[in-house]
Amino acid sequence: MSKKLKELNAKIERTRDRLIQIRTSKRIAQQMKALGGAPMGRSSRTKSVERSKFYSEIQKSLKEKRAVTLSGTGKVNVLNELAYALEDKTDLLSRFSIQSGASSNTVIPVWNTSAGEFSAVDENGDFTESDGSMASITVQPRAFAKSLKVSDETLKLSSVDFEGAIQGILSESVRRTLLKAIFEGVDGRFDAIDKGATAITVEKLDPVAIQKLALTLLSKTDKGVILVNPMTYATITDAGTKKDEILLKQIVEDKTCEGVEIILSPFVPEGKVLGGDLGNYGIGVANELEITPKQKVGSLAHNFDASIYAAGKPIVEKDFFVLSVA
Repeated sequence: MSKKLKELNAKIERTRDRLIQIRTSKRIAQQMKALGGAPMGRSSRTKSVERSKFYSEIQKSLKEKRAVTLSGTGKVNVLNELAYALEDKTDLLSRFSIQSGASSNTVIPVWNTSAGEFSAVDENGDFTESDGSMASITVQPRAFAKSLKVSDETLKLSSVDFEGAIQGILSESVRRTLLKAIFEGVDGRFDAIDKGATAITVEKLDPVAIQKLALTLLSKTDKGVILVNPMTYATITDAGTKKDEILLKQIVEDKTCEGVEIILSPFVPEGKVLGGDLGNYGIGVANELEITPKQKVGSLAHNFDASIYAAGKPIVEKDFFVLSVA
């Protein structure tokens, strides 16, 4: 390549970088203006500005094919910005007890979000011993890795478009990783949600079995849910008889049984029906994200190796329930 051509390419790259900086600054200014009239505190404004800088830094590093290491020790909390596909409060993942640590070297304590109850105590009397419902666990986050492919167009988009694209890719990947780990377990990292669960014996998986699980949950907590794979659910609803008509109506139409919510999720292993308060499962995620460029010849797409650190397990194992066919 001639010297003039190299100089021209370098000039184009500098111009492109400058354009991205201008667009980022413009976006921050627009956000600040919009937030100016909104009923928000200073922290909300600061978070929006830092969020833009956060994605701008990722984009710049990836364009320059530099490794990206972001941690939660600064103003930006990586967990809140990426792992929170939990921004959608209706998402299944948002129901579990999730805590974050500053880095992958942090041992993270996770408390059961199911608050315990106060007990009556006589004057000068002794406190009763806790039944374990306020128990906590500690978890040591371990690495999970994924190879990401980002198109050249995405990488060179304005920061506004890039933010939405890369957040969608990373958030969904993290979400699916955590949910799969919760229900299936990952050796040395996650214990499956039904490890040590209390077995409820039933003759077969049918509406009557679902009712038995629902009533058991109601006797323990008012925040319990029933979890079932869609294919297992189809088998259960097909197994109903005329006698089960009222139960089937609840289950099929309302996705409840005796007032207990039934959640269908492909992450629940087929053939299993689980129940419990999901706040009784603790997850620790380190506020640390690493993205490393990975060279691939003959492709316009950019490949990166991304890693996060997480671990999880039931807080009180016996407070989860699983149907067991006799």
